[in-house]
Amino acid sequence: MRRLRPLGLALSLALAYPAASALPQGAQVVQGQVAVSPGLIRQGSDKAIVNWQSFSIAAGETLRVQQPGVNAVLLNRVVGGDPSLILGQLQANGRVFLVNPRGLVFGRGSQVDVGGLVASTLDLSDTDFLAGAYRFSAGREAGALQADGRLSAPGGTIALVAPQLQVGGSLAARRVGLAAGSTVQVDVEGDGLVLFNLRNDDAREASLRLSGRVLAEGGSAELRAQARAGAVGQVLNLDGVVQARGLRQQGGRVVIDGGTAGVTQVAGQVDARGEHGGDVTVLGQQLALLDGARLDASGRLGGGQVRVGGGFAGQGTDHSAERTWIGAGAEIHADALEQGDGGRVAVWAEQRTDMLGRISARGGSRGGNGGFVETSARERLNVTGPVDASAPRGRAGQWLLDPNDIVIRANGGSHANVGTAPNFDSTNDAAVVDVGLLNAALTGGTAVRIETKSAGTNAQSGDIEVQGAIQPAGAASLSLIAARHITFSTGSILAGGGALDVLLSAGGNITGTQLHTNGGNLQASAPGSIALGSVQAKDVTINGGAGAVTLPGGQVSGTLTVTTGGAIQAGGSLAVSGPAHLTTGAATVTLGTFASQGLDVTTTGGAVTLGTGAIQGALSVHSGGAPIGQVAGGVTVTGTASLNAGSGSVVLTDPGNAWGGTVDLSGGSSQLYSMLTASTALTLGSINTGNLDVRTAGGPLNLGGGHIGGTLLARTGGGALTQGGALTVTGVATLDATTGGDITLANTANQWNGLHLTGNALDVRSSGDIALLSLNQPANRALTLSAGGNLALGGSANIDTGTADLTLASLGGSFTVGGVLKGHDVSLQAQTGLSLGQNLTATGNLTLSTLSGGVLQGGGSVRVTGTTSVSAGTSNIQLFAASNDFGGAVSLTGGTTTVQDANALSLGTLNTGALTVASAGPLNLGEGVVSGNLHASSGGGVITQATTAGLRLRVTGSTTLNAGSADITLLQTTNDLQGAITATGGGVSLRSAGNLQLVALTQAAHQALVLDAGGTLTLPAGTGSIDTGSAALTLSSGGAFSTFGTLRGGDVTLKGTTATLSHDITATGNLDVQATT
Repeated sequence: MRRLRPLGLALSLALAYPAASALPQGAQVVQGQVAVSPGLIRQGSDKAIVNWQSFSIAAGETLRVQQPGVNAVLLNRVVGGDPSLILGQLQANGRVFLVNPRGLVFGRGSQVDVGGLVASTLDLSDTDFLAGAYRFSAGREAGALQADGRLSAPGGTIALVAPQLQVGGSLAARRVGLAAGSTVQVDVEGDGLVLFNLRNDDAREASLRLSGRVLAEGGSAELRAQARAGAVGQVLNLDGVVQARGLRQQGGRVVIDGGTAGVTQVAGQVDARGEHGGDVTVLGQQLALLDGARLDASGRLGGGQVRVGGGFAGQGTDHSAERTWIGAGAEIHADALEQGDGGRVAVWAEQRTDMLGRISARGGSRGGNGGFVETSARERLNVTGPVDASAPRGRAGQWLLDPNDIVIRANGGSHANVGTAPNFDSTNDAAVVDVGLLNAALTGGTAVRIETKSAGTNAQSGDIEVQGAIQPAGAASLSLIAARHITFSTGSILAGGGALDVLLSAGGNITGTQLHTNGGNLQASAPGSIALGSVQAKDVTINGGAGAVTLPGGQVSGTLTVTTGGAIQAGGSLAVSGPAHLTTGAATVTLGTFASQGLDVTTTGGAVTLGTGAIQGALSVHSGGAPIGQVAGGVTVTGTASLNAGSGSVVLTDPGNAWGGTVDLSGGSSQLYSMLTASTALTLGSINTGNLDVRTAGGPLNLGGGHIGGTLLARTGGGALTQGGALTVTGVATLDATTGGDITLANTANQWNGLHLTGNALDVRSSGDIALLSLNQPANRALTLSAGGNLALGGSANIDTGTADLTLASLGGSFTVGGVLKGHDVSLQAQTGLSLGQNLTATGNLTLSTLSGGVLQGGGSVRVTGTTSVSAGTSNIQLFAASNDFGGAVSLTGGTTTVQDANALSLGTLNTGALTVASAGPLNLGEGVVSGNLHASSGGGVITQATTAGLRLRVTGSTTLNAGSADITLLQTTNDLQGAITATGGGVSLRSAGNLQLVALTQAAHQALVLDAGGTLTLPAGTGSIDTGSAALTLSSGGAFSTFGTLRGGDVTLKGTTATLSHDITATGNLDVQATT
């Protein structure tokens, strides 16, 4: 180790003549009021200037300066040719300036007790002095200054200024400033810094050495030196002690600045402790903290700040060192000793930093967080010394390493690629951090941050390479931030004993191997590619910029978030205990074996390929128009799913797929299978796709609702086929429940084109047309087809639901039945007309309905076991096939109506126009209204009507009744037979609440006749004769009654308001004639 050379020839000569003047000689008062006597200087003014021929104090002598007050200042300038030797005592109650360009010595044993002291071998002009601008500058000569005595200025300032300055004694003042240079400005009055604008303008040799002690309790101490430009030797050497402890709350301030040229060495101790730690700054061009050096800015209630080589990250107003060396035996501390947070430490160099020593910024032992430590270089960094920013009762602090390139590897605790101290020359280009020291810091709880840059003059790009195993045994955090790449070449992260939070941030690519955080979080971000190896972490967050992201496998116990502009590939086996979010641009996403609690995949145009997966929760895939597919291996989703391929295809057809919740589907064309087991269900939600192929192995299938812009194939293999909302299918739909499955697609807002139906009970409805192309149904299964438009079955569409119901509706158009229809309860509905072309059989009830266009039987027969209801609005009804057979009551609503029955016929409620009914057996005319003529023939069976009280038959036109030889009985008191009546039968009984006009009567002999009119009773014209033989004859009129011919019968009853008997009346039994008025 080289030390400073002797201070200079002038100082050497001065030391050679110890027999100097006992006291100052040759005083000349230049300014102010000054009286000089041996051993005493009396100053009467606040400022005074005295020029001396010599100014020395011999050993044993004392010079006293009496001044008006502590702020009074006396400038003593030596104009003679000898240096000043202060070997005795100098006492003053104010401030004393001593200027001697020939040199100054405060010898061993000397003692200075003053209110303030400025001693310099640089000159100070009278004008500047009197103005309070203490600007010192070198004249023609400027000697050295040596202070080996005891210099004291309690509460004041001591400033020693010279080109060459050596302090071996002790300096005690509130503020101390030591400066080596050719120009400097001194401030003796403020509370801040003492020295300003130190320069070396005339290429003088400058050096400063402190081997003694500086005590600046409660204040500040500055050691500054500025060598000439280009100097390479030692300019500032601190072997002694600088102590600037805080007297109250805040620690002191210490600045050690070797300037911008030469070497600054610290081998001594700097103490800026206090209740709260103080501030220590050590600067120089080439800077070394040698073994034994100790910088301490700790505090009982909080750590202070230490900066070595420059500011944090090289920022701030301080000049930065080119190279900084921290020896293995050097220490830097900014600890909180009892309570509070650790302080801040920065070790910096522009070219290279070697940190072999020990740094701590611990949190308080009773509480508080760890501090912040930065060991960085703009270009090269070598760190092998331990760093501790832990906090036993708080959050761990952070350690930042900030070079250009850095290698983390096992290095036996020693540095690499650098010479021995204090030689700063490197032997290779990369910074090295020993992984053992890194592990020790992390194990202690220190948060470590390693950050590289890309600045400087070398060829390094800011890479971080991990060659060793980062395996701390405690909880902490690790941040690797690279200007370019992060590479785990042979290294890994294998945390144990505590969770390790890991941040990887690169300006280029990240390539990893094993990244196991023992429950800590992992964040990785890079604009290039990110290829991680086996990952075991809690929350994993990856931001890939425009590059690809590769995750070969691993376990994530929390949330996985991947955001990039490049491809995402999760190969191998990746298990995520929380949700997973994968987002990229127009690049692909490919998953291998994958498990998570919910999965969200989003691209803006990249294909998505799912692998074997188990999603416990919701699945959302949005591919921005690119395909969504899968490789071999099923996907199991327990929650809802949203599959949106835009205009791209969705093809998820693996037989192992299983969808536990609703699936929203959108794509250009889609294939979706859920066939893991025969009971595996599939429920679609919102659909917007082209062709759709969706299947289950036998479990139920819910088609959801939405738009299918092509063909639909929905197959369950036996499970039920249903829907959750309206469906629009522009192509042909094949709906296949194969065996045992019902199809219920009964939303009336559906829109279908052609339909192929296979299943058990079928219920398909539409707001538009339905064209049934094929039907495959087992026996005795219900069928409902309801079209809001036209329903087309085709001429060969024979339908037989056996004992189950059959409902066919064409609610927006006409309906033509071209095939044979059979079912239990059968309902046929149309909007503009219903045509029956083949046999129609209902083993239960039959309903035929149309709003207009009528009901027309064009062929076949209608056979109904139960009741029949036919409604045609005001249009005609024509059910005139002779082979028809209506087993129950037939209710009719329509215009002109014709109904024929091969057997007995019983009408129900009537609301028709003209009505023609014919049966081959008994005919019951029911009740209701016939707005026109009534023609009823029974083929020899009786003609009757409903007998329930209050029911009536109203006919507004003529009534023709033909029962052959059978009876006709229409006796409801409320009947209203308004037109002419023609009756043919056996016994005839007719009652009308109004008039009753019988125009023709054909009866078998000896058959009773009952004519009961609530109004006028009119008998047939002509002879008007009526002969019932031995049978009863009853004629009753609500008005006057007159005979129009002979009357003959058994019991004869004649009734009217008045009775006019103008013809013969023969009663073989009783005769009863009643006139009510």
